[in-house]
Amino acid sequence: MVANIVQYARHGELTAETTKSEIVVKVSPELTPSMLTRILTRTNGSTLKDRTHTVDKKIVPSLKDFSGYDEDWYHWKDESINTLGRAALSGYLTDQNLVATNPEVATSVFYAFKAALDSGVAKHIAQSQVEAGNYSPYDLY
Repeated sequence: MVANIVQYARHGELTAETTKSEIVVKVSPELTPSMLTRILTRTNGSTLKDRTHTVDKKIVPSLKDFSGYDEDWYHWKDESINTLGRAALSGYLTDQNLVATNPEVATSVFYAFKAALDSGVAKHIAQSQVEAGNYSPYDLY
């Protein structure tokens, strides 16, 4: 992919909105749609989508259990943000628009938090959101 980016730089400017498929199509116009799909497919078989988060629920990381006690909150919160950040998912805690545009991923992140809360005294917080049908990690955070 790095070689494609270097070649693309000769054809156009890379911006934050430039997608992987735009780069591949520009530097390899001879590719058929099926060849392009194979290039843009992860090794686990899930196709990469342009400019959206599509995350296999299996790769949303597990978070350490939270006791629910005030003295544990800051350490647990920082550790959880770092864990989600390594998987590029920490934005679901702070960006309500991201949650709205990618509800499937947001629900997966929500349940990662719920699982961490289930063993502590804060279990009722996530459970009340489930009962209300609200699976937003933004609201839970």
